[in-house]
This record gives sequence, C-alpha cells and structure tokens, in this order.
Amino acid sequence: MADIFISYKREDKPHAEQLRQVLEHYGFSVWFDAELLSGDEFRPVILEMIDKCSAVIVLWSPKTVRSQFVIDEAGYAQRNDKLCPAIIEPCDLPFGFGGMHADNLEDWEGQARHPGFNRLLESVEKKVGREARLGAPAPVTESEKSEISDFQAVAKLRSAKAWKRFLADYPATTFRRFVEDQISELDSTDEAKGSPPQPQKNNNTIAILLLGVALIAVLGVAYVVWPRDSNLPQVTASSDPARSDTDELSGREAELWEAAETNKSINDYDRYLREFPYGEKAEEAQRKRRELMDGYFDDEGIELPCSPRFTIYFNHDLTSLDAEQTSEVDEIAQWFHSQDSGCDLNRLQIEGHMIPVNGAAYDLQMSGRMAGSVQQALVDRGVPAGLLSTEAFGLSKPIHPDADHPLNRRVEIIVQGTPISTP
Repeated sequence: MADIFISYKREDKPHAEQLRQVLEHYGFSVWFDAELLSGDEFRPVILEMIDKCSAVIVLWSPKTVRSQFVIDEAGYAQRNDKLCPAIIEPCDLPFGFGGMHADNLEDWEGQARHPGFNRLLESVEKKVGREARLGAPAPVTESEKSEISDFQAVAKLRSAKAWKRFLADYPATTFRRFVEDQISELDSTDEAKGSPPQPQKNNNTIAILLLGVALIAVLGVAYVVWPRDSNLPQVTASSDPARSDTDELSGREAELWEAAETNKSINDYDRYLREFPYGEKAEEAQRKRRELMDGYFDDEGIELPCSPRFTIYFNHDLTSLDAEQTSEVDEIAQWFHSQDSGCDLNRLQIEGHMIPVNGAAYDLQMSGRMAGSVQQALVDRGVPAGLLSTEAFGLSKPIHPDADHPLNRRVEIIVQGTPISTP
C-alpha cells in the first residue's frame, strides 16, 4: 500500500494532484483517489487505506472544513498519529484542529524550495521513516496500482460476479474483508430477487389446473387444424424486437458497450475495457478486440484497414511510458510494418489530451509531452519520423463528460491511409 494518503475535496483535486506528483518525485508512493469511492458503504475501505499508510496529508480549504468525510479522516489519522495537515486556502480549521500546526501551502505552486512544503516534507519523512530523495522511484508496484484501479472499477458495478472475479485476480488483496462482505450482501439480494414468494394453495387449485389443461388441449387442436397464412411473421421468444443486448447493462457501461458494438472499432472496445475491466461484457469485448487486431495482420486475402485510430491511456506518470503503454506502442508499430504492401500511409497524427491538473497552460504543455513520448517510441521502433506529427489539445477534446475522468488523459494516434488496389 502507499506511503501517504491525501484527503481532500473534489473541487481541490488540482492541489492534490500537484502535491502527489511532487511527492512521488521524492520517492514516496501516494494514494489520493479516495474520492472515487464515495458513499457511506466505502468508509471501511477508506479507514483501512489510512491504516495501511504511514502518513495522512489533509488539505484544508473552505471546502474541506465543511466536509464531514474529510474531518472524520483527519480525526482518525490524528488519533493514529499519522496526520500531516496543510492549508491550501485561507480558512478556519474545524473544532479540534485549530490548536494543531498546519503547514501553509496557499502560495505553493509545486516548487521544491518553499517554506511550507519543506516543513510538510519533513513531517512526512518522520511519519514514513524514510528520507525524501529526489528522483527515487516510488516503492509501489504495478500490481498494486492495478489492484487499486480494478477495485475502483468493480466498485462502480456493484456486482457479486465482478467482485468474485476480482478476488480470483487478487487473492491477497488489501480489501479482501470488504469484498467478501460485498459478495455476501449482493448474493443475498440476488437470491431474494430471484425467489418471489410462492402463492398459497387453496381449495380451487385443482379446478384451476384442470381448466388450464383443457384450454391447452383446445388450443393445440386449433393450432393443428386452423389454416395458416404463410405471409404472417412468426414471432418467437428469441426474436423480441424490443429486447436489446444492453438490457442487462445500465448507465455508463451500457453507453460504452453500445458505442463499441455500433462502431466495431478497437478504440471503442478499449474504452469499454478501460472503464469496465470487470464488466458484464468484458470477456466479449476482449475477444472482439483480439478479432479486430487479428484482422490487421491477416495473410489470407482479407482487406486490411488503412485508417484505424489507436488510443493509449496515461496514468499518473505523464511523460514516460509504462509497461502497458509500451506494449500498446509495440502493437501500433507492428501494425504499421505489416501495412507495407497493403496500404499507402500518408500520415500518423498523434494527439495529446489531458485532465485538469495545474492550469490550462500547464495541461496543454503536458498533453504535448505525452504525444511527444509516443512519437519518440514509434520512431525508436522504425516508424519514419517524417510520417509522424503531434498536436497538443490540453482539455479541449474530452471523451468523458467528467473532465477529471482518467479516460480523458490519453494519446490518440489517427492513421491517414488508403488501401493499395491490386490488379
């Protein structure tokens, strides 16, 4: 689990994001996405996260001092000697915290030499028991990052089946007790829904059954002897036009799945899988994505698509590629080199997109750096630099209505090409 837990209000997320980035540069691992687990049912999970962390930074502002959740987290951290408070905007601290020193970050903009940040860093070092070291890798594994990300995704589904798959993937999860409680509760709910109360038998039951049997017999005879109009449509249970493949889904999951099934594109299946890795359609989405990718490399005469769009989603490290992103770049480069005889490729446009972090200018710059890192990775894999161009869009082209959503932090590679006709 992470070294540091940051407690804040959603509206103050840019401050939390900036602080997380700087602390990670000093070699600390940070958990700050607790806002994604909103609701009373997740309070035990938040408390368990605080138990696992060594330090808890509370960002006091006019918003957080009115948040009972933040006040509760601060109180719990204080009782466990983990609290490192900081003030990001002028405010009167809640009752019980006014007499405790809080480091002033009101004018801090991410710089290393700042009195308030330096004092906060010293407090963190004492709580964690390790000195900050600029450039040191944060001691958190990719597996731990994946576990937290998948936990958040499954939590949105509220599905016993999804929780069971999560436990199968992460049998030693930090959240095991909570997950088991969720499975038990959801299984009980499903059983109650699937077992409606049976009607009590009465003296008329036999008569009703006999009448039903007689009616079925009459209808059966009528079906045999009655003339049929061959032009009438035959309706069966499986051909109900009102039933949709998305009936079993809801909300955002149904929306993403419908887009994927409509467009039949790798990009749209990726979007579904990114947001719902444990969704009801996850296995089908993975299969269909593989089928589309296989089509790119088919040698049996299938026409190769020459203008696909690829999407690479970025996590917190905005300027370098992790193992998953590197694998995705490998796939794109493989696709490019397979098209030499099938497509006339004119250009690969690489577009960088961001979420709000530290102001429009900063976010635009970071989206450009993300696009540049993908461009360089493709050049390193033999894609000609002359075919590649980059453009930074910052926050201007989100694909999710929530500006802070991770789906908006991405690089899109748009291929412009045409099939080469063969005589």
